[in-house]
Amino acid sequence: MRIRLTISLVVFNAILFGTLYVLDNNPAETSSRFETVIPEEVLDRVNRLSIERRNPALRWVLEKKGSAWLIVDPIEWKTNRFAVNRILNQLQFIERITSFSVRDINRAGQSLSDYGLAEPSAILVLTHDGMETKIKIGSSTKVGNRLYILSHDESEVFVVNRELLDSVTIALEDLRNQLVFDIPLFEIQSINLRRKSLPLRIVRHGEGWRFETPIEAEADTAKVETVLNKLSGIRLVGFHSPNPIAQGLDRPAIRITFEGNNRRETLLLGHQVLENSGEMLYYARLENNPSIFTVPSEPFGDLLQAQRKLRNRQLIRISQDSINGIEIAVGSESVRLQKLETGAWQVPRNEPTGDLANWPADPILIAEMLTGILGTKAVSFVTDAPSTTDLEEFGLEDPQREVRLISNDQTSVLLIGNLTGNQNTVFAKIADRPTVYEIDSGYIFPLLQTRPLHYRLRLFGQQSNAVKIETVDLQDLDGKRNLLSLDLRLEPKGPDDPKSNLIGVTHDDRGPVQSLLQYGKGFTVNSYITQSFTEGYDSGQKIFPWKYRLRLEIVLPGGEQFQRKSLTYFFTERMGASTQVGGSPDFEITFLLDQNLIDTLFHFTFERGSDPLDL
Repeated sequence: MRIRLTISLVVFNAILFGTLYVLDNNPAETSSRFETVIPEEVLDRVNRLSIERRNPALRWVLEKKGSAWLIVDPIEWKTNRFAVNRILNQLQFIERITSFSVRDINRAGQSLSDYGLAEPSAILVLTHDGMETKIKIGSSTKVGNRLYILSHDESEVFVVNRELLDSVTIALEDLRNQLVFDIPLFEIQSINLRRKSLPLRIVRHGEGWRFETPIEAEADTAKVETVLNKLSGIRLVGFHSPNPIAQGLDRPAIRITFEGNNRRETLLLGHQVLENSGEMLYYARLENNPSIFTVPSEPFGDLLQAQRKLRNRQLIRISQDSINGIEIAVGSESVRLQKLETGAWQVPRNEPTGDLANWPADPILIAEMLTGILGTKAVSFVTDAPSTTDLEEFGLEDPQREVRLISNDQTSVLLIGNLTGNQNTVFAKIADRPTVYEIDSGYIFPLLQTRPLHYRLRLFGQQSNAVKIETVDLQDLDGKRNLLSLDLRLEPKGPDDPKSNLIGVTHDDRGPVQSLLQYGKGFTVNSYITQSFTEGYDSGQKIFPWKYRLRLEIVLPGGEQFQRKSLTYFFTERMGASTQVGGSPDFEITFLLDQNLIDTLFHFTFERGSDPLDL
């Protein structure tokens, strides 16, 4: 009898191993024999999954709520949908390679223990329609790296691919969703922050963001979206056993709510804790979820200081191209600048006769001023609800400067008050807004001049490009000697001579002479001092006499006859590396020389010998 049993076992195992070997080496033939282990109608209706493994120990339970799968044990949390889909796909497509009945095993003198199924390594339970389908997973086959599993009615043993065990025994860390928030950045419509101080709310407004509470104000869109990008992608560090009082979650000090399309998520933050790595973390949990976890504290920093960190610091928000008028007032003095339909700017002024006249404005200066004014940003936000007493103390009831930027559809008025305590900043506000700001005084004041002459085009006496310069004379009035004397009417002596107007000019003098000739076609200045010409320059402390005189004889083309004209300019001595004053009796103007002319004159005036450059 014993011999017969032994022979039966040998034959049974030989048949089994032979079958596995054949299947392993003939996959094309066997594919047609594969049958699914779990019926499709069961998988379609499954709403709960659980796995329990003995060694190493593992247990988790998933439940389907709506269209989403959630972990309900040992924690309550969102799943990694990719990991869940992999499990479901594996269950859907797992097929039995071969099978044999438990009765045949018993007849052969074996038991489920021989296949690791008496005490299975893992048990998978699928719940559907209130019923359970239990799959016991046993040991690996000795051939083909496959698994034995017991059918849910425990009547058959199936041989299946090992991928089943790998997919259903996924670690909890890999099964859970690492992200705290589900609402993606593009869907977020508002952020709500509630702490011990006033509640704060930031809402999406068109293409940007605005504060709704505690005050209505523009938010810095780029900074808000940077913060949201950090928060919407924040990952939990780890889960912890609940101890709400010790973790500060019995009465959370901070509540952060994201509102999306018909859904919202609220994160509660408790006490901070220092991680062993040195990273500061918050204890946290989601509203309506008891699971407690930790998150990094750094991404929350700017949001918790939102009124200081996320407010738009730009004072004036108006398109530079739309501005067609500027008014700057300091007490009783003021200046107006107007933009013409051509895009050019002009400076209206009153003549001594009382007539109204206009100067062309310097486009570079206007552009720099507008860029500076529109680029002015708050160093800090002083108060959003100033009293009348506050405004008087800040110097905003009678401001030092009042700037109006005018466009077709709006006027923005910037008021600039007293210096603050640190002397480098001033108080400022927009006329129709309550907020008082602190701005950089060294940046804004130089831009806001009230002298009309300051804005005049820095080029005067402009002549036609066809003008001809016949003679140039530069004289030292103190020494009554010529420093430069050129007669440009001379003709070249031959084909090898240079241009007629530079005959005889040395190589060292050629550049300065060419530079000086440009001033016969238009005089560029650094800035204007007065709209007058006197016998010397009065600085208020000292009168500087005119030391040099430049005279140019020019010929203006016009019809059949040419008109000759003499232009005369006077210059003081050089007062510094970049300071020298000039004046024009022809144009009744006194001005500061630009650096190019200062350097050009220096070439001719610095220790040139008693002999002039006389050509």
